[in-house]
Amino acid sequence: MANVRVDMLRIRKADNTVLAATHGRGLFSTSWDLNKTNSRVDFCLSEELKVYPNPTNGWFEVNTTILENSVLSIFDANGRILLEEYLQTGSINRSFNLSAQPKGTYFIRMQSENDILATKILLR
Repeated sequence: MANVRVDMLRIRKADNTVLAATHGRGLFSTSWDLNKTNSRVDFCLSEELKVYPNPTNGWFEVNTTILENSVLSIFDANGRILLEEYLQTGSINRSFNLSAQPKGTYFIRMQSENDILATKILLR
């Protein structure tokens, strides 16, 4: 897919197919076999996981309250995990740096036994 604006993004959960409708370049799709990968992009975004500034040039902060032990993961749009950190119960306010990564959209997911919080950040 060329570097082009995406006007619509849909996922069909039955077979994990993602469809991207672009502005002037047509439709693109791909599928993920979740049994063969060790991560997945969760498109259910949460306002409980605060990230700022967003968009960012590299440095950003993550702020949320953790109710139980969780794993915070940062990964790219291909599902490649860039960072994984285990967190204890309580509030967090942590800084992260993605300035060594290419510009684009990245995903931040915090997963516990009972809940998944996710958000995205734009690196420009």
